[in-house]
Order: sequence, then structure tokens, then C-alpha cells
Amino acid sequence: MLRRIVLLALAAAEPTIPPLKWAQTEDAIYISVHATLDFESVVVESPSLERVTFSATGATRDARAYAFDLLLREDVSPSATRWRRECAGGCHVLITLEKAHGGHFFDRLLAVPVEARPE
Repeated sequence: MLRRIVLLALAAAEPTIPPLKWAQTEDAIYISVHATLDFESVVVESPSLERVTFSATGATRDARAYAFDLLLREDVSPSATRWRRECAGGCHVLITLEKAHGGHFFDRLLAVPVEARPE
């Protein structure tokens, strides 16, 4: 009974924003979402031209929830959004976004600049 209560309390907790890094070419953006352990379930969506969302549940007993919703500086092509999970030397999810107006580099990823969190 206690285990069930703990799991319900953890499920109700706010999702954690996972560490991520990004890179780009003139035509694509690459976002790498890092985790210390594997993700059990992953959902990546680009519901609009300027937004990408991520949600996942950890595969460990605590089943911690991870999520973020990014408002991008420039438009991407939602139908071309791809992702894959890799677990070699740590687990991560690689998200590929195709730029709607390629041929140039973004000066930043997000519409509103934020300070990086220390690792």
C-alpha cells in the first residue's frame, strides 16, 4: 500500500526539465535530450511552426516525468519533425527539426533568451 501511495505522489509531481543541448546546420536543428537512465515512454511533437514539445517517463522504479515546451525563435516544419532514442554511453533522445526557411543559421534557439543552467 505504501509503495502505491509513493508512486501516485511521484506521478502527480511536476515534470522535470531534462538537460538538453542543441546544434544546427543551415537547414536543420538538432536537440539532444540527456538522461542518466533510459526513458520508458517518449512523445515528441511539433504542434505548430514555432513550437516543439517533449514528454517522457523514466524507466526506473520512481517513473519520474520529464517535459519541456519550447517556443522557437524561428519557424520549423512540423511534418518533418523526427526523433530517435539512443542508449550508448548514457541515454538520450535526438530530435531533428527541419527549418521552414532554411539557408541560414539562427542566432539563438528560443524566441525569448534564457540563461543556461550549469551542468
